[in-house]
Amino acid sequence: MKKYISLFLIIVGITTNLFAQQFQKELVKDVGQIMWQTSKKLNYSFKNENSNSLKIQRIEVLSPDISFDFEKSAVAPKADFHVSLTIVCSTLGHFHKRARIYIEGQSQPLLLGIKGEVISIQNRYKGTYSLNIDQVKFSTNKLDFKDVNKGENPMKIIYIKNDSKEFYTPSLMMLPPYLKTISIPEVIAPGREGRILMTLNSSTIKHYGLIQASAYFSRHLGENINKDHQLSIMVLMHAPTALLSEKEKTHAPVAQLDKRSIDCSRIKEKNSVKDEILITNKGGTTLNINSIQVFQPSINISLSEKKIAPGESATLKIKLLKRYLDRSKNKLRVLLTTNDPNSPEIFINLIIGN
Repeated sequence: MKKYISLFLIIVGITTNLFAQQFQKELVKDVGQIMWQTSKKLNYSFKNENSNSLKIQRIEVLSPDISFDFEKSAVAPKADFHVSLTIVCSTLGHFHKRARIYIEGQSQPLLLGIKGEVISIQNRYKGTYSLNIDQVKFSTNKLDFKDVNKGENPMKIIYIKNDSKEFYTPSLMMLPPYLKTISIPEVIAPGREGRILMTLNSSTIKHYGLIQASAYFSRHLGENINKDHQLSIMVLMHAPTALLSEKEKTHAPVAQLDKRSIDCSRIKEKNSVKDEILITNKGGTTLNINSIQVFQPSINISLSEKKIAPGESATLKIKLLKRYLDRSKNKLRVLLTTNDPNSPEIFINLIIGN
């Protein structure tokens, strides 16, 4: 049976309290378990109970894993209309993704949610191993948890192949507290394979933006930390975005950059490359640059002003140092976090070519 959500009181807005209550409530679909590296399409059906036509102005998704489709034309009174959301299951673990539907003439969006769990039944790893510690091989020495929202628990898998003649107990030293591990099996026999399930508990992370840490694989119990056994960990936490009225949006800060990429190809002939980016506040209230984070130790940055008044500008100076390029395999990027509701996170790419 098709489930309709009456939009009559929402669109007409007979009472302010009911109008706000209807739009603030999130309509959530629980999709249960979905296989890893697959996609899932969800269809939401509505009915326009208003006596006037309505039109969807736009849809905003809070995750790059979600795409959407909706009817662009006006919806006649008493007619049905549909919105579809498609989620790509690229990360293991529990998720709760959201989208906002803005109806023409209304200041508050309708909230749609998708929650569920991405699972994998893959038992045998068919890829390559990037790290070898005394004939114990690991599929990766780098974990990237991208586009994480507060409350989500994404999971990554590290596959292990024990080519040594000894039993191996998977172990990680200096693991950050927001990561939990499960080894399957707990002890890997010679010539056998296993895996480590790495689950991120985003609720315990107090900061937003880029979070970087390191852990270290250990081959034997009680051994010293070895930098060659390093597991690099990167988490990109999205800050929650507040719902704004049309009036608040009109006066909100707007970050405008004169460029979002820098050509650093000269680094091949030079020891360093410098450039500047102009950040201008095109909005009506102060633009706050909450943080500036780099993905590589070879990048130096400085900002002339963290609080930018309406109509004013600040200069971001970026310097790339050649001698530190080999210290990390992370992308050459700079991340700005701001109070611009439309650009809470701004990435700047440094390009050196092939």
